[in-house]
Amino acid sequence: MIPSSPFSTATAATLVLVACLIVAAVAPGAVAGGLVTSSTEAVDSGRTDPAAVGSVSTADGDVIASDLRSANGTVKLVVRFAGGTRIGTDDGEVGYSKGSSTLSTNDLKTNAASAQADFESFAEGRSAVTVERSFWLANAMLVTVDTDRVPLDRLVDVPGVEGVHENFEVELDSATTTTPGDGGSQAIGTSGLPPAPTPEDVSTASTDTDATYGVEMVRAPEVWETFGTRGKGATVAVIDTGIDPDHPDLTVSGWAEYDADGNLVSDDVSDASDGDGHGTHVAGTVAGGNASGTAIGVAPNASLHGIKVFDDDGTNATFVRVVAGMEHATQDPDVDVLQMSLGADGHLPYFIEPVRNTRSAGKIAVVSAGNIGQGTSSSPGNVYDSLAVGAVNDSRGVADFSSGETINTSSAWGSDAPADWPDEYVVPDVSAPGVSVYSAEPGGTYIRKDGTSMAAPHVSGVAALMLSASSGDVSDDKLYDTLRNTANHPSNAADPDDRYGAGIVDGFEAVSSVTSDEFTVTEFDGPKETDPGATVEASATVTNTGGGPGTGTVEYQFNGTVGNDTTVSLDPGEATTVSFTYVVPHETDPDEYSHGVYTEDSSQASTITVREPPSYTVTDLTTPETVERGGPLTTTVNVTNDGEVAGDNRTVELRLVDPGNASNASALGAENVSLGPGNTTTVSLSGTVPSGFGTGETTVTVVSPEDDASASIRIAEAVGTISGTVTDAETNASLAEIDVVVKNGTEVVGTTITGSEGTYAIDVPATDLTVIASNATYAPADQTVALAGSGDTATANISLALRNGTLSGVVGASDGLDLPSNATVTVTDETGGAVAAVDAASDGTYSVDLRPGTYNATADAPDFDTQTVADIAVSPNATASESFALIPQRGSLSGMVTNATDSEAIPDATITVDGERTATTDANGTYALDALERGEREITVSADGYAQKSQTLTFTANDTRELNVSLSPRGAFVITQLSGDDEIEQGSSGGFGLTVRNDGRVTDDASVDVTLNRSGSVSPNPVVIGDVAVGDTESESVSVSLGSSAATGTYAVTATTPDSEKTLTFVAVSSDDAESDGGGTAGGGGGTAGAGPAPPPSTEDPDEPENATDDPTNETDDPTNATDDPTNATDDPTDGEDDPVDGELADGDDENNAEDDGIDTESGVATDGESGGDDTSDEDESADGTPGFGPAIGVLAIFGAAFLVGRRGGRGGRE
Repeated sequence: MIPSSPFSTATAATLVLVACLIVAAVAPGAVAGGLVTSSTEAVDSGRTDPAAVGSVSTADGDVIASDLRSANGTVKLVVRFAGGTRIGTDDGEVGYSKGSSTLSTNDLKTNAASAQADFESFAEGRSAVTVERSFWLANAMLVTVDTDRVPLDRLVDVPGVEGVHENFEVELDSATTTTPGDGGSQAIGTSGLPPAPTPEDVSTASTDTDATYGVEMVRAPEVWETFGTRGKGATVAVIDTGIDPDHPDLTVSGWAEYDADGNLVSDDVSDASDGDGHGTHVAGTVAGGNASGTAIGVAPNASLHGIKVFDDDGTNATFVRVVAGMEHATQDPDVDVLQMSLGADGHLPYFIEPVRNTRSAGKIAVVSAGNIGQGTSSSPGNVYDSLAVGAVNDSRGVADFSSGETINTSSAWGSDAPADWPDEYVVPDVSAPGVSVYSAEPGGTYIRKDGTSMAAPHVSGVAALMLSASSGDVSDDKLYDTLRNTANHPSNAADPDDRYGAGIVDGFEAVSSVTSDEFTVTEFDGPKETDPGATVEASATVTNTGGGPGTGTVEYQFNGTVGNDTTVSLDPGEATTVSFTYVVPHETDPDEYSHGVYTEDSSQASTITVREPPSYTVTDLTTPETVERGGPLTTTVNVTNDGEVAGDNRTVELRLVDPGNASNASALGAENVSLGPGNTTTVSLSGTVPSGFGTGETTVTVVSPEDDASASIRIAEAVGTISGTVTDAETNASLAEIDVVVKNGTEVVGTTITGSEGTYAIDVPATDLTVIASNATYAPADQTVALAGSGDTATANISLALRNGTLSGVVGASDGLDLPSNATVTVTDETGGAVAAVDAASDGTYSVDLRPGTYNATADAPDFDTQTVADIAVSPNATASESFALIPQRGSLSGMVTNATDSEAIPDATITVDGERTATTDANGTYALDALERGEREITVSADGYAQKSQTLTFTANDTRELNVSLSPRGAFVITQLSGDDEIEQGSSGGFGLTVRNDGRVTDDASVDVTLNRSGSVSPNPVVIGDVAVGDTESESVSVSLGSSAATGTYAVTATTPDSEKTLTFVAVSSDDAESDGGGTAGGGGGTAGAGPAPPPSTEDPDEPENATDDPTNETDDPTNATDDPTNATDDPTDGEDDPVDGELADGDDENNAEDDGIDTESGVATDGESGGDDTSDEDESADGTPGFGPAIGVLAIFGAAFLVGRRGGRGGRE
C-alpha cells in the first residue's frame, strides 16, 4: 500500500476540527432562536376564553406553561420564583383551620426581594428582558421578553426562577342580570328618593327591619338588634370593577385602581368609579344602606374599600392586576376581609401562593365558587386556603349554575399542592343567597343579579359583623372555622357536600360564637373603715360590655370570702346597680382587708380597714416603797387608749397581794375611765391595806381590760422615815443621783435616789436599819439608824469617795517580732513622782489600779529603747488602755573571708545582707557591718573567681555576731563568639556555634544556657563543655528548630553564662517563600502580596490559551518563571475577558454591553448554572441552558481529529 501523505492527513484532521468548532459556535445561537424568522408579534393578550383558561395551568413539574411553548417575538409573561415562605401547620398534620397567621407583609416583601434578586441582575444586563412590575404576595414578576433574542428556556435557567406562565385573565362570577318588573334598572324618582323594591326583593321573615331576602337569610337584622352592631370597625376590600361613590346607599372609605400590568393608577378616593356595575352591586350587599327603604347590605356600618381590577366593560382583569389588588388590600392594616367575586375556571396553581400569603398576613379571602354548575369550580375560589362561596335562592335551594365539586388534591393540583393540604376537600366551603339578589347599581339605582358573585358578599358582610361584634381579636382561622361550623345545612348533613358546602351562612350563630356577655363592674361604693361586729353596706354598678345578652352572678366579697351575692340579666350595653350588706365577724383581727364586687369577667375592689377596738394600756405606775398594815395606799398610773375606737367608762382597778398568802389578792379601789382613740390620762387609785395581811414585800397591780402594770411594795407593822444628804468626801459637794439602799440586816427594805441637791427621804419599817449610798463613780459608804415606831424619823448624812480606775495595756515590739522580755511599766503623777510600777506578764500585758487623775507611763526592757506615754487620764471605776511598741536595739556582724584552698585572705570580697546592705573585705580579708535589724538575715559572700556562699543568721535585739567564710575558687566563662544561619525556614532547623574562654581561677565545666525570644526549640540546652582549663578557649554547636506554623520575622538567640552573655539574630522565612520563584516576600507569583489561587478551568471555553490563570506554562514551580511576563498577568486588560465566540447581540445584549451575564459574581465564577469560569466577555449565553448541539459537536470534533492522527501514526508504524 502506498502510505498516505503526512501533510494531507494532518490537514484533513485540522479541517475537520475547525469545521466542527465553527458548527459548535454557531449551532447554539441558531437553536436558541428556534431557527425561525424574527418576529415582533406578541402572544395574543386578549381575554382568555373561559373554556380555555384551564389550559393556562402548567403540566405537573413543567416550568414553562404549555401556552407559552410556541411563543415567539415579544411577549409579556409572569415569572414565578421559589423561596417564598408559606404558611402551614407546624406538625404537618392537616387541621380544619386553613392556615394560620405567621408572616407580616414586611416578611413577605423581604422574602420576595431576596428570591428575585438574581433575575433583577439578569434583566438589567439585557435590553431584550424588561421587568414591568414585581410582586411580593405572589413571588412573581411581570416581564416583557423578546424571545427571538432571549428564549424562554434561558429565563428559567436563572437561579431562583420556578417557572413562567401567561398573564391570563379572570372573569366576574355573575351569571345573569335581572331587573325589576319594568325590564330595566330602577331610576331614582323625581323626589330624589330611590323607588321601593318589588315585593319579591323584600324578605317575608319576621323582623323589625325591611331587608332583602338575602340579608334576612343570613340573619343580619337579628344581629343588628341583638348585638347592637352593624359592622362598625370592620373593613372589607371589594376587589372588583370598582364602586359608585355617589350611590346613596354606599360610602367609599378607601380606593385603589390598577392597570393590566399591575401598576397603580390611583389611590385617591375621589377617583372612585364603576363603569360596569358589578363591583357596586357586590359592595351594596356587603355594606349597603337602606336609602330605598329596604336594607340591602349585611354590614351597613362596615367600611368599604374599592379596589378596581377590571376595565369599565368588566374585562381585562389579568392575573397580575388581581394580585396587585390583593397586595394593596393585604398590606392595608385597616382591611380585614378581601371580597373577590371573580375567578378563572379550572385549577390554577398560580393563585395558591397569593391566597396563602394573604392568610399568612392575617386576612380572610372570601371568593365566589364559580358559575358553571356542579362538578366544576374556579380559581382562586377552589384554592384550599380561600373561603369559597356557592349560591342559593330564596327557597334555600342551590342554584343550578353554582359551581361545586369534590377535589382530589393530587389529581387537581399535583406537586403544586402544599404539603399541609388534605388529600381531598369540597368546594364550596359555604353557601349564601345568590339568585335575584337586590342591590345597588351605579347611578343611584338598584338591580337584581344572579351568581356566586352575589353570594360571596353576603359572607363578607357576615365576617364584618363578627369582627365588629367581638370585643377581642378574631383571627382569620376563627373566622373561617366559625363561618363553616355555624352554617346551616338544609338537610342537616354531617359533612360538607359539593352543593352547599358546610351549609348556608348563619350570621346570628356566627356572631354569637365570637361574642359573649361580659359583666363588667364599672363602679363600686363601699366604706373605707369598719369595726369587728359592724355591718358594711356596699353597692356597685354592673354593665354588660359584651356583645351578647346574658345572666350572671354578682358577688360581694370580704377578704376573699363571699359575703353575699345576687343574679342579674342584662342586654349588651345595659347596666344595673346592686347593693349588699355584710356583718364583719367579731373575731376579725384589726388590719387592712380587700372588699368589693365581683363577676366572672370583672371586679372592682377597694381597701377597708377593720379598726382596733378600745385597748387601755397601763404604764408609769407609782407607789410608795412601804405601807403600814391597815393604812392607806395611794398610787398613780397613766392609761392610754391604743385602739382606733373610743372607750366609754372602762374600769381600771387597784389590786394588792397578801405577802403572807400569794393567792390572796384584794381589789383596793377602781375608777371608770373614758378615752378617745390615742388619748392618755393619769388615773389616781387609792385604798386601804387590809389589816389581816401579813408583812413583807409584795406586789401592787393596776389592771385594765387589756393590760396591767405592777410594782413591788412592802407592808410593815409600823413605818418611819429616814432622810439625809450625800456629799463628796473631798469637796463636800452634794451628790445627785446616788443610789440609797436601806437594809434590815441583809434584807433590803427600801431604795431611793438622791435628788439634785443630794438629799433623799424614804419610808421604811420602823426598826434598826443600815443606810448605804453609792453609784458607779463613788465607792459605797454606810450609816446605821434606828426608828422606834410608827411615824418616827431619822437622819443619815453620808460622805462618799471616788472609786479607783485602772490603767492596762500591752508592752510589745515595734517590729512585730518577739515581745520584749522583763518589761516594766512605771507610772508617775503630774509632779513626776512614781506612784506605781508593774512588770509585764509573759504575753506583754500589764494592769495597775490608780486613783482618778492624770498620769505618765514609761515602759522599758533590756535591749529595747524606752518609751513614755504622757497625760493618761484615769477615770473612776473605768479602765484606760495604753499599749507600748518598744524599738529593738540593732546588732552587728563582722568576720573574715579566706580561700578554701590555701586559707589565704581574700580582699575585695563582697558581703551582702538581705540583698541590700553590703561590706567589702580589706587587704586582710576582714569586714564589719553594724545597725542590723533583728530577725532572720540572708548573708551572701562572693568574690571574683570564687564560688558564692550564702548563710542565714538570726539576730536578736542588740545582737553582736561573727561570721568567718571560706570561698572555693571556680572557673569564669566568657562567651567570645556566637554565630549561625541568617535564615531558617518554617518547619526546619538551623545550626549555631558558640565559643567560651575560662577567665577563672581553676579548670572547670562551662554551662551555657541558650534561649529564643520567640517560639522554637534549642538542642542541646544547656550546652555543657567539660574541663576547660584557665585561659583556654572551647567551642560547641547547637541546633535551633522552628515549627511549621512559626511566625516569620526576626528572632534572637541568646547564649548566657553566669559571667557573660551574647545575642545573635536570624530571620524566620515562610516555607512558601523558600520554594517560590515569584520573588515576592509573601509567596510566588511575582507580586509582593502573593499569588492567589487560580480560578477553576473552564469546561465551556476550551479556546482560551491567552488566559493567564489557565496557561499551563505559567506554573509557579517553573524555575525559569522567577517573574511573570506582564503580558501574561491575570490583570492584563487585554486578557481579562474571554474573546466572544458569537455575535454581540446574541442573548439579548446591547452592542455596547460589556457584560454577558448580569448575575455572574465579581470573581467571574458562574452563578447561573454554567460550568465555565469568567463569563464577562460576552460569551454566547445560548449555551447556558439553551437546547443546542455546540458542546456535543465540539467533543466529536476532538475525537475525530484524534482518530485521524491516530490512523496517521498507525500507518507510519506499519511502514
